[in-house]
Amino acid sequence: MDGKGINLHHLNLFYYIAKYKSITKAAEYLNLSQPAVSLQIKTFQKNCGVKLLDIIEKKIYLTPVGKSLYVKCDAFFNFKKDIEEIIYGNKIVKEIISIYTTLPFGEYYMKNILPYINSKLKNTYISVLQDTTDNIMDKILNFETDIGIVGKEIVHPKLITKRLLRDALFVICNPNHELASKKIIHPEELGKYTMITHEPNSSTRAIVANFAKENNIHLNIVEELYSTKLVADVIKQTNDISIISRQIILDDILSGKLKAIPIAGGLYRYFYLVYHKEKNISPYLGEIISAIESWCDDYNNSLIYNNSDSKEK
Repeated sequence: MDGKGINLHHLNLFYYIAKYKSITKAAEYLNLSQPAVSLQIKTFQKNCGVKLLDIIEKKIYLTPVGKSLYVKCDAFFNFKKDIEEIIYGNKIVKEIISIYTTLPFGEYYMKNILPYINSKLKNTYISVLQDTTDNIMDKILNFETDIGIVGKEIVHPKLITKRLLRDALFVICNPNHELASKKIIHPEELGKYTMITHEPNSSTRAIVANFAKENNIHLNIVEELYSTKLVADVIKQTNDISIISRQIILDDILSGKLKAIPIAGGLYRYFYLVYHKEKNISPYLGEIISAIESWCDDYNNSLIYNNSDSKEK
């Protein structure tokens, strides 16, 4: 082709001639004259240096090269059509929404939120991954995720943080512990018992530590564990106590494997929705955020925290 690029107009002519097996029909579809199409397809083949069409007794047949080219053209022009529909707003594009959450929220709340989102929005495509709060903040700042849900309030000039969900923390123990029969525990009682806590970087650990400081309590911590499930499993087999979300271990409470006792005055942790201030909130992403907020509002409004299993949601 003497270094020249392919003439896309000629390629388009070839595609419709090959598709309809007729120069006349291709010309009608493209709103061109039949002689003009005939002349241009001859020019195209001459410039390509290869025969693409055989015309025998007024019927058009594709040569082997023509057949190969038609397959590629079919994919190319259909792809081009998709692009044009996207650009000109005639086609709804399914966005891939990326959400990063901390471990507790991802494991215990997203499993209920995702079906709720799917009931509100059809054909949703959401990627949910878990990471630490600090890593999630970095991903949001670098536009590597659309939104994050974390266990502590983030103050940053480039980020928007909204309180999303409130979760009550309870003292937990095994059913044979001397605290198991109590209806409520006062803060000053906590220092009397050996305690298992989350690892130092967890939001729950920070909340408990701050609570102890505010109430001038010395906590007798004997173990630091990395997950709520592991904490609960150890508590079942020891005479230690811990402070975690009752809702997260509700199955163990309902089955009688653990007891949860409220703390006088209440102790709560919060989860926060975070995204970049400059993030473009598309209509689709906006609907997903609204669905998450709606589920969390329902949760906050309807869940009754007390020691009566029969009243638990």
